[in-house]
Amino acid sequence: MRIRAIGMAFALLFLASPGAWAQPSAAVVLSAPLVEWREEIEAAGEGKVILARVFMDRNRMNVYLPDDAEERPIIAGHLQNQAFLNQFVQTHAMSINFPVEGEPTRHIVLLNMAREEAWEGNEDAVIAREFGNIWLYVKNYPAPAYDGGPNACLSVLANNIVQARVIREELSERGFDYDAYWLPQLERAIPQMEATEAQPIEEIPTCELISKLALWLDIKLSYTPEDWPHYERFLAAMGKRYPVLRSMVEQLSGSLEHSDLHEKGEYERVLTNTVHSLHGFVQLVLKREG
Repeated sequence: MRIRAIGMAFALLFLASPGAWAQPSAAVVLSAPLVEWREEIEAAGEGKVILARVFMDRNRMNVYLPDDAEERPIIAGHLQNQAFLNQFVQTHAMSINFPVEGEPTRHIVLLNMAREEAWEGNEDAVIAREFGNIWLYVKNYPAPAYDGGPNACLSVLANNIVQARVIREELSERGFDYDAYWLPQLERAIPQMEATEAQPIEEIPTCELISKLALWLDIKLSYTPEDWPHYERFLAAMGKRYPVLRSMVEQLSGSLEHSDLHEKGEYERVLTNTVHSLHGFVQLVLKREG
C-alpha cells in the first residue's frame, strides 16, 4: 500500500520485498540492562513492550515496515497518520502506549533507521530514552491525550519538555550514558547554527519550531558550563537562530526549574500549564491555529 504524504517529499510503503533492498528485519536485540528494564515495565503496567525498526530509502521517499514487525497492524496504523509520520521522520525514535480493552497495553518503541548513523554505537541510549517515557506512563504519571491532528505534536512536545529531567535522572540511576549519545550531536550542530541567520518564522512549521523550544529547554535545564564546555555557545546559537522562542524559554524554564516533578500532583500542574502555554504561544505569538 502506498500513501503520498501531503506537503512532505516521501510516501509510506509497506512491502514484503522492498525492491533491490535485502529484506530488512524489524527485530531489535536488547542488552541485558534493557531486558531488565523491559521486564520491570511489563510487570509494573501488566503490558507488553514491543520494539521495531522502521526503514527509509536513501532519498527518504519511502518508509518500510518489515513483515516481521510484531503488532504490525497497530504500527502501520500510526505510520499512516500524517501528523505522527511527520514527527517520526524527524526523530531517532518514538514510543507509543496503545491500550487494548481486555488485553495488555502495547508499549511500542519505533527506531527510525534512516537516522541510525547519528546514534551509531549508542543504540542503548536511544531505546532507554523511550523506555523512560513508557516507565513514567506505567507509573501513572499524567500525559496529555494525543488526538492525531495537525498540531498533535504540541501535546507530545509538552510532555517531552516536562518529562526530560525526570527521565534523565532515571537513565543516570540505571547506568545509561545518555550524554555520550546526545552531546556529540549537539556539538556538530553548533557551527551550522552559528553560520545561519534566523529563518523567517513563517517559514518554519509549527511542530519543528516547538521541537527546537523543547531542545533549548532541555539543554538549559540539564547542563551547566561546568558540565559541558559548549553550553553557553549552544544556548547563544539557539538564541540567534530562533529569537522568537526566547520569552517562552525563560517562562517555562522558571516553572520547570522550581518544581518537584517527582510529585505527581506538581507534575500534572506543570504539564497542564506547559500545554496551555504552547497553545497560547502558537495562537498569540505565531498567529497560527493552535
